[in-house]
Amino acid sequence: MVSLVTVIAVCMFLILAGMVANVAQVVRAKIVAQNAADGVAQSVALVRARGLNAITAANHLIGELEALVILHHAVGGDKLDRGARSSPDSAVLAELDMAYEAAAALEENEFLGPDSEVKSAVAEMPKGGATLKDSVIRLQQVLAWTYEAMAVGGALQKLKSVPYIGPFAYGLGLAINGAAKIYETKISLERKILTGLENLAGSSPVLGLKKALDQGAIQALHRLSLGLASENGGASRTPDVVEAIAEANAVADAASFPRLASPPARPEPDRVEPLANSQLVRSSYPWVNHWRSPILKFMKNWLILSRAHKHYHFYTDQFTEEKCREQKEQRGVHLLVLEDYDPNRVEKGGERWTFARGSDRADELFGAVGAARRPPPRLVSPGIFERANPDGVVAHAQALTYNANPQRRGSGGETQPVIGWDTLNWGAPVPEYRPVERSRATGESVAPSGYPRITLNWRAKLAPTTAEQLERATSSFADRHPEIHQVLRRALRDATTDQFRTH
Repeated sequence: MVSLVTVIAVCMFLILAGMVANVAQVVRAKIVAQNAADGVAQSVALVRARGLNAITAANHLIGELEALVILHHAVGGDKLDRGARSSPDSAVLAELDMAYEAAAALEENEFLGPDSEVKSAVAEMPKGGATLKDSVIRLQQVLAWTYEAMAVGGALQKLKSVPYIGPFAYGLGLAINGAAKIYETKISLERKILTGLENLAGSSPVLGLKKALDQGAIQALHRLSLGLASENGGASRTPDVVEAIAEANAVADAASFPRLASPPARPEPDRVEPLANSQLVRSSYPWVNHWRSPILKFMKNWLILSRAHKHYHFYTDQFTEEKCREQKEQRGVHLLVLEDYDPNRVEKGGERWTFARGSDRADELFGAVGAARRPPPRLVSPGIFERANPDGVVAHAQALTYNANPQRRGSGGETQPVIGWDTLNWGAPVPEYRPVERSRATGESVAPSGYPRITLNWRAKLAPTTAEQLERATSSFADRHPEIHQVLRRALRDATTDQFRTH
């Protein structure tokens, strides 16, 4: 009787040992498959995140180069590019000639009289338009007023022989002419500074560099960003990544959905109205506003009479819109934006996938599913322990490409919206381009004028797998990965939705 009990106990222990060994094999196969699926999903989402970071960087490089073109163009406009002189203001020149003749005729003191060389230098129009033209015309106007004051001073000096008031009138005339002479000297200095600016901005190396940026580098960067968004860009490496993960985890098969993880980005529309909402203007204007600040400060300190800082402020604003429109309409530079964002119809942060009702679209655009299959594990006593799944062990996982920057729907106003899920990723408040709200007379930088910091922050992390996303992935596996497709199809058919809340 003891021997019979011992035999039964030994058999039970053998069965239990076989069960433990088999469970260990199945669990190990499941863990390996799940690790592989997690790695595939995470890596595919990371490829997409790197693509979005690269596109964002390209957008900013284009914006910075465009800002340099705008800052130069505001100095002299198209005329400076062609080396053509601006047309004069006939009324201002006529007033200047009359004032000069009157001052020369009435001034007896040669030292306090008008200087013909200064008059000729100021009357000459610059090679260029925009800021140079308006500043020189302003100097001509101020010089005409200066000579008119000299004429008045000369007339008062001629009254020196008049009893009683003569000495007073003579002294007042000398004071007026002395002050006018100081103004003439300051006008001459400002005209020389403007000539130096004209020569610098109009030099062959500077104009050649501007042309290379405006008609070469910007378009090349745009083509690069288009390539990054295509399936022939960084996304083309996805199958190699999946294969490497499968080999590293010793799984029989691994699959990803989508097969090529291209970034969910496309060029913005050809026409954007108002143009201030275009990605090109929004990437350029903060740099225009920041880089022009020291130039405006210099002009405000050294070119006071010509009001060059007011003219330059106006033309940098004006040419921001004109040059960006030229890039879009003539050269086809339409910066990349995320899918479903149309600046003509949707505010940033108002895309369908940012709302709860659009979560399925968010999965479709930013989700990546990974799946892996291990062959059926070799079981102890297969005659006793039947295989639960003769097709092998299949695991799936989803990873999400997301942006870790703040996302505040409805923000904006004087500054650009604080939107992380975007292809600009500003890391600090930057100004919005709104020229209609600023007058030409302001001549001041638009706040904020601090350094336009950028935070590239597209990342990837594992996230729960939804039944809808797994359904799409399973359908895509039918041709390339039939074994994985078969197991997942059976699981979708037999399981409830709650079983797919986690990876």
